[in-house]
Amino acid sequence: GAVSVVTGGYHTCALLGDGTMWCWGRNADGQLGDGTAGTQCAYTTGRCSPTPVRVGGITSPAAITAGGYHTCALLGDGTVWCWGRNGQGQLGDGTITNSSSPVRAGGITGAVAVSGGFYHTCAVLGDGTVQCWGENIEGQLGDGTSGRSSSPPVHVSGISSAVAVSGGYRHTCALLGDGTVQCWGRNLEGQLGDGTTTSSPTPVRVGGITGAVAIAAGQGGVHTCALLADGSVKCWGALGAGNAVGQLGNGSTTGSATPVTMTGTGGTGGTAVTWANSNTTVATIDATGLATGRSAGTTTITATDGSGANATTTLTVRQQTFILTVTKAGTGSGTVTSSESPPRINCDPTCSTSSVSYESGAGVTLTASAASGSTFAGWNGAGCSSTGACTMTMSAPTTVTATFASVSPTITSQPASQTVTAGQTATFSVTATGAAPLSYQWQRAGVPISGATSASYTTPPTTTADNGGQFVVVVRNSVGSVTSDAATLTVNVPRFAL
Repeated sequence: GAVSVVTGGYHTCALLGDGTMWCWGRNADGQLGDGTAGTQCAYTTGRCSPTPVRVGGITSPAAITAGGYHTCALLGDGTVWCWGRNGQGQLGDGTITNSSSPVRAGGITGAVAVSGGFYHTCAVLGDGTVQCWGENIEGQLGDGTSGRSSSPPVHVSGISSAVAVSGGYRHTCALLGDGTVQCWGRNLEGQLGDGTTTSSPTPVRVGGITGAVAIAAGQGGVHTCALLADGSVKCWGALGAGNAVGQLGNGSTTGSATPVTMTGTGGTGGTAVTWANSNTTVATIDATGLATGRSAGTTTITATDGSGANATTTLTVRQQTFILTVTKAGTGSGTVTSSESPPRINCDPTCSTSSVSYESGAGVTLTASAASGSTFAGWNGAGCSSTGACTMTMSAPTTVTATFASVSPTITSQPASQTVTAGQTATFSVTATGAAPLSYQWQRAGVPISGATSASYTTPPTTTADNGGQFVVVVRNSVGSVTSDAATLTVNVPRFAL
């Protein structure tokens, strides 16, 4: 059965209990994520699928969200993957190219929540910060700028304790750990809740909201709502002609730039909610309904109002995972492997970077082996700096860099002196190692020999004038050069029988 469902502009997606994800509806931009353009429907402006199709490449996401014409999933390893329309960079992969299959939002690691706005996307990271990407025409990315979209995610200014985020049409709101709410972006209809109608590219605090446990920034774009711990609902926005049609729920069709209480909820006749948790080793829950995971497992959360009515839900806490990224630096090359059998990280000389998800607390040991012509210069990151093994315990997203240096040439077999009879040729050879490519230049008496540029050199037919000649070879690469020992050519006069 389904465990969660989200709706976008013209499509819907559901997460099933078996960890698969299914979407249906409009698919003109690939927002169903099945790698196709769907089938033609009566809605002639685009292609669609009236029955659910499985999203490819997404397994057991921790959360799902849908924007106007795109969809995203938060995976258990803290990465975010998106698909569908990307004209404003809302997929976060550094391009503005639509994708009918999931692509990774660049630079997002350790995410704990994700929300799709109409043309933008935001994620809460494990450290309480928020990053957003996509359209920014009215400052909805929250980084202090407006006008330019951003495909690489940007940090929202001043947010360090977020527990949830909600993207609207052109504004965004974050729920903080202290129960307050901050919003940013478009505010012409009062949807930021700060008592003004001035848009803001940085977060502003919503007035009068304390004890909030959930937020929703409507993709309709003109209002926002919050659920409070006492069971009340407060909403704000919908100012301007034709915008207020009762969506604030306070019995009026007049908008408000500050929160008003929804009729019939706590504060105007509602009752407080108390929270209970069946397994405190898995999670704890406070008086506001904020649950904090402690260990992997499941627990039952029960909410009870003042009349004794209650509702329950199952909370599943997955083992937290972190991304270990191995990168390479330097002029040389080599292989980096992890200690598992088979190794989960196996970055050979052709690989420049490798990323793997590990559970929190996992011990990882990395070893580096230099390729021929290179040497391993050492580690950087995770407290490792020597040339030995790099050992760490995963407790946060980690990047480790292995530096390999190219080796200058070394001659392992010197050219040998040669003795021939006049009229014969002589061949000199050298064997050398070092970072490829190696170049060779043979010399006689210190003068380069034209065309003698391989590891061996054969003279023209000799004469007695060549006797005693000294031959060396200079071997070079990008790092340096080395000159061989001199080899002597002895040329004997031929003997004739009488």
